[in-house]
Amino acid sequence: MLLSSSSSSFGLMNVVEHRATQKAHPFGDERTVDQAFPGAIHEKDADPFLMCDDFSMKSKGAEKDPDRFPVDWHPHRGIDVLTYLKSGIGRHGDSLGNRETYKTPGMQWMSTSSGVYHAEGGGTPKGVDNDGFQIWVNVPASGDERTVDQAFPGAIHEKDADPFLMCDDFSMKSKGAEKDPDRFPVDWHPHRGIDVLTYLKSGIGRHGDSLGNRETYKTPGMQWMSTGSGVYHAEGGGTPKGVDNDGFQIWVNVPASKKTEGSSIWNSATRKAAFG
Repeated sequence: MLLSSSSSSFGLMNVVEHRATQKAHPFGDERTVDQAFPGAIHEKDADPFLMCDDFSMKSKGAEKDPDRFPVDWHPHRGIDVLTYLKSGIGRHGDSLGNRETYKTPGMQWMSTSSGVYHAEGGGTPKGVDNDGFQIWVNVPASGDERTVDQAFPGAIHEKDADPFLMCDDFSMKSKGAEKDPDRFPVDWHPHRGIDVLTYLKSGIGRHGDSLGNRETYKTPGMQWMSTGSGVYHAEGGGTPKGVDNDGFQIWVNVPASKKTEGSSIWNSATRKAAFG
């Protein structure tokens, strides 16, 4: 619902629109949050804000194991994350070796940059509420001029595309094949709890991951990656200079039971199929 701009007479910012939050299940289980965006406001309208979740969950008890967290290990890349807790005890762990707690009311700001695994929660005594909110903020790409044509969530909201999370169509001219087996044009970044289908119509597919895989595949061809409980990977750099890398990539959400499985990957050439 649109609101009036009478607040401007008091020197405040105008309120453009007011919407009710939507229930979301970010953990894949019975826990819910009240989501302002992208649940109620589409991410393209909220830019640079990617997500805002308001939560209130009763603690099941403080965790003694320093590597165990109610919000289990998961990756982030290229965003800043603000967590503000009104009650409870904040607790955080990450792949940089940090294991920290903080009192409430209090906050944590995390800049994920090129990628980090982290986990949170488990610092609050049993029966006490963990009450707060978390905001994800997109950060600049540092001058990267590459673009894609995005079907979803760019054109179709993720809640309407479920279980599909993303579909990007791309066509990029290669700057040359990479000789270093650990260097890739699409640099190392983490995924967890999704399956990723990459289909290349032209160019040479190339992939590396934290499981030790370093692979190439011919085109037209495809790669299917099940990220399971988490994997770092990178891609590109197999195509000769001046040749187009032309294809698309689709991310598919998987059931919560599969988010704790191991990661796997397989490549395949396409085959001709006839109508009728």
